[in-house]
Amino acid sequence: MERVASLRSVKDADLVERAPYTFKCIVLGDANVGKTSLVNRFHKNIFKSTSNVTMGTDKVSLSERLVGGRTATLELWDTAGQERFRSLTSSYYRNVDGILFVYDVTNHVSLAHIVDWQKEVDCNIKDSSKTVKFLVGTKTDLKNNQSIEPQHVRVVFQDSIDGFYQVSCKSGENVTETRAAFCEVLIKSRQDSPLPRTASTICLSATERPPPDNGKKDCGC
Repeated sequence: MERVASLRSVKDADLVERAPYTFKCIVLGDANVGKTSLVNRFHKNIFKSTSNVTMGTDKVSLSERLVGGRTATLELWDTAGQERFRSLTSSYYRNVDGILFVYDVTNHVSLAHIVDWQKEVDCNIKDSSKTVKFLVGTKTDLKNNQSIEPQHVRVVFQDSIDGFYQVSCKSGENVTETRAAFCEVLIKSRQDSPLPRTASTICLSATERPPPDNGKKDCGC
């Protein structure tokens, strides 16, 4: 009888480990940095040379099967980057598990504005330190026009993000790796495990974040 109970416990634990996870995630960044293109690559592995301007938000759901049989379902909310639409996204911060901050590797301004988007997150999420944050630079296929060095990004954002990747939505380069890494970190955070700090040529290893400041933020909200 004890053996049966023991086997059942092992089986139940295995089911918990392999159970699917669902995460609400939002994609933030300036207009024209490639947020919708990144979502399209994540979702259907397609690239459209032209796309309509996102009005407010669009949502897609995708599943990622990971090593060990775990499955992560991402509800990706693609948000408009235009300033006039920004107020429409505030309600979508509720119950967010992960955030993809997106910038254009050929556009310094889009990277500088990531700081503003981080402030938006801090204003709208009570304890944003518990939210998984990835920084994604797009348009690496425009090699001749790249003006932002990855090392510069590492120095500026290493203490505020959990992963840093550069991708080409046009060619698909590094998109699959980014999606899988994002899902892995989300699952680990759901399991209350320490966030992974994996070394990579392009993945930025974040140091431990500073403790929350009890909601006192100078963000003008």
